[in-house]
Amino acid sequence: MVNTRIQPGHTRYLWAMLGAMLLLSLYVIPFLEYDAFSDDEMRTIIAAGGFHHGPRTFPGGILDYLYWRSPDQALGFTLVARLWGDYAGWSEFTTRVFSYLTGTLVLAMLYRIGRDLFSPVAGLSAALIMASSILFVEYAHKFRTFPLAGLAALVTVWCYWRVSPAPTKPGWLSHIGLVIGGVGLLYTHYFTTPVLAAVGLFHLLFVPKDRRWWRPLLLFIPVMIIFIPELRFLIAGFAKSADELDIRAQTMMPPELLERTLFYFGNGVMLPSLVLFGLAGWAFVRPPRAANPDKLQYRLWYVWFVTVVTLLFIMAMAVLAGIFPERRIRYLLGLWPLLALLAGAGIWKLAEVR
Repeated sequence: MVNTRIQPGHTRYLWAMLGAMLLLSLYVIPFLEYDAFSDDEMRTIIAAGGFHHGPRTFPGGILDYLYWRSPDQALGFTLVARLWGDYAGWSEFTTRVFSYLTGTLVLAMLYRIGRDLFSPVAGLSAALIMASSILFVEYAHKFRTFPLAGLAALVTVWCYWRVSPAPTKPGWLSHIGLVIGGVGLLYTHYFTTPVLAAVGLFHLLFVPKDRRWWRPLLLFIPVMIIFIPELRFLIAGFAKSADELDIRAQTMMPPELLERTLFYFGNGVMLPSLVLFGLAGWAFVRPPRAANPDKLQYRLWYVWFVTVVTLLFIMAMAVLAGIFPERRIRYLLGLWPLLALLAGAGIWKLAEVR
């Protein structure tokens, strides 16, 4: 059974999680106003109508601007940026605090999912790995969509598990969370949409066709309906990207994309990534002794399947759209938390062996 409550002895892991959040804070907070806005940050602020670039009506004026000027940008973060900027202000510090707080939520969600699916060791390890990722830290102090995309991926993966495959009865918050997570994936970044497709494919192939099997399908209906307004932006965005011949010429092919994923996840060294994912594979073949092997293998297979299929879908999109050079490796940050979750499971396996 998936554990959803704090068990005796788990409190120490919560204290350790505070250490992971403090680590991220030490990396991020000193740099929130260290430099001026980047070009990409300014493009978001201009589209949102921040500073003197408004007034731009919400949401109509923002949507018109994005459609004619930046259709290759998903709508969600620009709309969220407008709401946040109007509330907190448009300075470097106040805008970037949003990304920092979102990144902190990513760590908290990683711990919760890792604890529920595997063990507190797996959740804590995943959070520490994420807090130590240079690519994640870089965008946790930039006013960009990527921390929010990672959070949407985790919310979707966790809430879907609780709604359908998990043996425990789901609450209504899990149902709402699945809708919010799915919409978040579709509206934060186009390269996070494969997470939703991978979860859907897992549901079709590996979940028993009982009464609960229909619940996620019914919840995906409002997600798809809410996505309809963005379809024209998606089509216009890919049409615009097709004209960027220099980008298409530099697009990574699947073998290079896989190698660069392992390289950047290992903070510039491939070996740590290979070791951690190898241990996660070992945990799938020979589960740690602390859990029921059959149920644990199913949970490991869920995370493995969603992560690998998401990466395969991203590779296919990169080849078909031709818009994924190495300098856009940040597009993978929606996948980063899932990789960290697998790595956390690998460390749990190593701890069990010891």
